[in-house]
Amino acid sequence: MQRRAVRDERVLEMSTFTDVEHTFAKKATQDWRDRTPGTPEEAYAYADFQYRLKDFCLAAQWYGRAAAEGYVPAQYMLGLCIATRRGIRGRQSEATTLFKHAVAYYKEHLEDPEACYRLGILYLYGYGVEQDAARAREWFQKGAEAGHAGALYELGKFYRDGKAGCPLDKQEARAYFRKAYDGHWEQAIFADFALFDGPFEAYEYKREIKEAYSFRLGQLMRVAEARPDRETLKAIIALYRHGYPGDTGERKQAFIRKGDKFVKRLETLPDKGE
Repeated sequence: MQRRAVRDERVLEMSTFTDVEHTFAKKATQDWRDRTPGTPEEAYAYADFQYRLKDFCLAAQWYGRAAAEGYVPAQYMLGLCIATRRGIRGRQSEATTLFKHAVAYYKEHLEDPEACYRLGILYLYGYGVEQDAARAREWFQKGAEAGHAGALYELGKFYRDGKAGCPLDKQEARAYFRKAYDGHWEQAIFADFALFDGPFEAYEYKREIKEAYSFRLGQLMRVAEARPDRETLKAIIALYRHGYPGDTGERKQAFIRKGDKFVKRLETLPDKGE
């Protein structure tokens, strides 16, 4: 496949992801406050709302309800929750069955960039199909051409890692990550920051990474208070251990120590295993 560069002569602007997510969360919370999902489509939408809030346990429950009614997008997401152990523990064979339904469904909806993105994920990780990174790249490329932020993010990872025929090119990877974050793909700002190798004060998007970091930590802490589980606590601990962006010396160490209480909470939770 011919390489399609995304470098731009202009300075790429990073969007204020957290502003958009705050607005979404406020509106969605108001929308769902006085009603309960009734149809499979509504159950899926409510699950997506909880998934974006990182309440993966509640999201998996509602994906499961919609999936049981044969709603394929929910089957894909439930399979993803099982495969990545987000909010639910299940047999990988269950996830594979769900993914096979999704493969057939999304191949019939290729006009939808989301379908292309999800097919890319299925081929990239071998979910319900034989693993094929090159095929995954083709689907991500198709989704990216339509502006799908997730597809842009995945292509950035290909250039970051030099895989699936993409040369190792960190600048190209950062260009993709920036476009993905401009489409409000949360993980992209973290991926971009990880590739930056200069002093923090020289990083182009200091405010964005600080806000994204605080926003993610706040979401996870809210879930830990409402429905504590091992995966959420581990994610919180990892954020504290990494240190707050830009902090150094004692300030960084003080932030790291704040995570100790979550370590203690993790030790009190039973490990349910597989």
